[in-house]
Amino acid sequence: MRNVHLLLLSFLLYFISGSFFVLHAQDRTQVKKTLKKLTSNHFAGRGYVNQGDKKAANYLASKLKQYGLEPVNGTYFQPFHIKVNTLPQVQLSANDKELTAGDHFTIKASANSIQGKFACKYLPLTATDSSIDMSQTFLVGDGSHKGQMKGNPYKCRGFIFLEDSQPIWSVRDGKDTSSFITIHLLKSAIIDSLKTIDLQVTAEYIPDYQTQNVWGLIRGTSQSDSLIVIGAHYDHLGKMGEAIYHGANDNASGTAMVLELARQYAQNPPTFNILFVLFGAEEMGLLGSEFLTAHFPFDISKTKLMINLDMVGTGSDGITVVNGLQHEDIFRRLVHLNTQSGLLKEIKARGESCNSDHCPFSQLHVAAIFIYTIGSESKAYHIPQDDFEHLPLTAFDELFKLLVLFLDTAK
Repeated sequence: MRNVHLLLLSFLLYFISGSFFVLHAQDRTQVKKTLKKLTSNHFAGRGYVNQGDKKAANYLASKLKQYGLEPVNGTYFQPFHIKVNTLPQVQLSANDKELTAGDHFTIKASANSIQGKFACKYLPLTATDSSIDMSQTFLVGDGSHKGQMKGNPYKCRGFIFLEDSQPIWSVRDGKDTSSFITIHLLKSAIIDSLKTIDLQVTAEYIPDYQTQNVWGLIRGTSQSDSLIVIGAHYDHLGKMGEAIYHGANDNASGTAMVLELARQYAQNPPTFNILFVLFGAEEMGLLGSEFLTAHFPFDISKTKLMINLDMVGTGSDGITVVNGLQHEDIFRRLVHLNTQSGLLKEIKARGESCNSDHCPFSQLHVAAIFIYTIGSESKAYHIPQDDFEHLPLTAFDELFKLLVLFLDTAK
């Protein structure tokens, strides 16, 4: 009889733990499928060359619809317009040696089209140099000279800044164009001093480009109008010439996490409403989240919390909660649940920072936190190597479980 009782107890524990796993674990196969899709060449870095953002948005909307989320105002899209400069063609040779875009150099996103061979002169200039026509010359410097390019006092054709490590790229400067070109060049990619460069850039400035947020709603079981917003930006840097910035950690990882949470709560509705939002144009300067908060489809005063997930593909050292110091009760709950369940190595709190899509919510006095994972296993940031193959997903499962525990115990 004792053996029968033990067998029944074992079965009961297996059933309970198995049920918990089914209800509180994301589908790792689906996560990887999502990440591989979002970081594929088809989506062109989820930027504005080849309409990568629209292709990604259509895919994400189809997933929300598949999971059974309601469209908001009859649609899964919230369109808005931006100004954006794109660089679909970029080529650079230094001292007649062809260099690789993204790996060896970046072109500032505000560049205009240019083609030709140009002389190079190193900073600082001599008194004689200062009197020479620099209109077809690129001035070469390092980090200490970056302040000298403001306003282009030398009237040169452009600047080349030599970097000790692989240059990172940003598209925030692409809201406008500049009369001079700025190149960041990996110092080790050239052997001798720069004498000349051959440069070809095709720029396409789009003053009224329609992009979009993607959203879906899960209604709570209590008929309450209280709301939690869970979001992540799906856009990335797109393409610079042939270089594709895949944005696996930044932020296909957060996008995949939002999709898995949407699937979880579509199957197991909470008591409160959840608005899931995948933001566009974060890399352009939080434009999607700013548009959402300015055109919020519900009573924003009823929003209890906004959770922003950005770069959650590592985690060997745990997570950081931006605004954790401002919202101590939220932070303490996360720490308590993590201690009870033993999921993440550590949860750290940071102060207020306007560095991702939680910020426009905070500015409207909505409780908003930004969670990112920490760990040295992947340091690729704004370089082409932030791709599917290099994304470790170290604590992705554990963070998902913690977020479900947190949301399941929300009041």
